[in-house]
Amino acid sequence: MNKKFAWLAISVSIAGLVSGCSKAPESAKTDSSTGTKTEAAKPAETADSQNSQSASATGGSTANTAESGSADSAETESAEKPTASATSATGKEQPLAQTAKEAPKTELASNPSAENAAPKANPAQQNVNVDNLGPEMVILTVSGTPVTVGEYRRMFKMQQVQLESLAMNNPMLRANLLNQAKQMKISLTPDEKAKLLAAAHKAKAPDEAGFQKFLKSQNLTKAQFDQEISEVGVAVKTVNAVLQQSLLNDLVNRELLASYAKQAGMAGKAMNHYVEFKHTPDFKLLSDATKLTAEDLHQEIVKNELSKLMMEKIQTRAAVSDQDLQSFYDQNKSKFQHKERIRMSQIIVAAPNIDSGGVQSVRSQIKKENPKLEGKELDDKVKQVMEVQRQKATAILTMAKQGKNFAELANTLSDDMQVKKTKNGGDMGYQDKEQLIPEFSKAIWPLKSGEVYGGLVQSALGYHVVKVTAHEGAGIASLAEIKPQLRELLLQQKKQQIVNNWLQDKRKTAKLVLTQQFASLLQNAPQTSSLNTNLH
Repeated sequence: MNKKFAWLAISVSIAGLVSGCSKAPESAKTDSSTGTKTEAAKPAETADSQNSQSASATGGSTANTAESGSADSAETESAEKPTASATSATGKEQPLAQTAKEAPKTELASNPSAENAAPKANPAQQNVNVDNLGPEMVILTVSGTPVTVGEYRRMFKMQQVQLESLAMNNPMLRANLLNQAKQMKISLTPDEKAKLLAAAHKAKAPDEAGFQKFLKSQNLTKAQFDQEISEVGVAVKTVNAVLQQSLLNDLVNRELLASYAKQAGMAGKAMNHYVEFKHTPDFKLLSDATKLTAEDLHQEIVKNELSKLMMEKIQTRAAVSDQDLQSFYDQNKSKFQHKERIRMSQIIVAAPNIDSGGVQSVRSQIKKENPKLEGKELDDKVKQVMEVQRQKATAILTMAKQGKNFAELANTLSDDMQVKKTKNGGDMGYQDKEQLIPEFSKAIWPLKSGEVYGGLVQSALGYHVVKVTAHEGAGIASLAEIKPQLRELLLQQKKQQIVNNWLQDKRKTAKLVLTQQFASLLQNAPQTSSLNTNLH
């Protein structure tokens, strides 16, 4: 997708990514493999975008990057959140909005032991820490079906891992999170920031000399690096805060979707998906990242798949007409202006040199496979692997310069799985100059349309063979140019609206009952800003 118009995909808040009824369009993906200013993302695993609630259930790994697809809420109609009634702990039915007035608002805080866990939001406040509660404790029931603390913890961890990866690897989504952090008054404490930077420096090199060498190799100053890491830290902290605010409603939505999916006979299909997914490398990646047990993963994946299948069934009624597209384009034409830009295609030969999110560097991968390797022996092995990848990229470059069909080379030889899947010839779309990371801008901006860059461009991802396919001046993108992406974006918005409407309708009759035990915790908890009993 043209990154210039990415506002179409990211205008909704991060809460949209964790709602039980959002789904991101594939065309709205942003990956550092495009050469935009961001940390490395895994080139070999750009999977289909799903709503973040069910991404893991569909085989997505923690290295995936995606954005929630929705047109600008200021320009288009956004869905209202469903409302519901519930029964209080004493058994008397009353709106949960009224319960919220009587009981203090609180939040469930997950305190995972994973080393990449973010600091808790609002650290000065005390939270109801679900790690101190038994996993079988029932928070509430949805038409008689219990939602337990264990289920809350599992879903929190799954979404946390996925959204943290997004925050680290997706600069536009990170900017959205940083804006939310300001609104929510979330920041890193001096101690959190100091620890985060110290860990980040050590991850790049064991000593100061090595760290300076790393900075030089990336053409970065220490201030730039520290700013990037600090922003990621705030974004990750915001992810936790947003999850704490939205997750209980997400659980209710998922329970409703899963329940109706079972009634529709989808349980067998969901179980088959789990069995297939269990035998893929992504299952281990997900297990390592979430540190959930096999049984917990089993339950999460099956339930997520059930809710996903039900959403897909509901969404089949969504459609976007040519008139819808023309109307939206006419109303927003000013937003499709572009500066001088180029269109490029690329072939990626993976050779990541840093760890970023779910992406492991060549060094880390080698160390994982051969834990005993140390010192010079490890350095030599890293150099050997990097050289093999460089030679592979050089061979591809030679073929491209000799006039071999670049699109065919990309479709068959690129390590970007998205390119192999879509067979798009490595097309990265149009790019403004400021959207490109420096190594790309310096290398390809002077090229004319049809030229292949004479050398390899190296980024944190690995080696890139790049061809410029168009070079044009400032103007306004035509509807024909953006029509496929725009159609997908508006379609996803309509799908989200249909699911929202379905949930709103089902929640009118669903009985949502807070258990007496959990209601007591709510009454005794200090007032905070999240997990609020007003289940809207």
